[in-house]
Amino acid sequence: MDKVSVFTRNMDSLGRLVIPIYLRNYLKIGIGDSIEVFTYSEGIMLRKYKMNSCVFCESMDQVQYFKSQFVCGGCRNNLAGKRSS
Repeated sequence: MDKVSVFTRNMDSLGRLVIPIYLRNYLKIGIGDSIEVFTYSEGIMLRKYKMNSCVFCESMDQVQYFKSQFVCGGCRNNLAGKRSS
């Protein structure tokens, strides 16, 4: 199971929140990185934006999300031991 971190921060007058450095380091979020914001009825979720390209070859062909990574059809076949045509 992933580590859970709970903390509170005050929002400034411009609507900004500071993400603590230990959490940014843990999540590998650097200056200038894009952050995705998901809204739910209970609140929001933030995460580092990942482009929807294959983690192995950066292809965007037949990409599927698998165990926190995007993997294309060709690499899925390679991992399964299937030959591509």
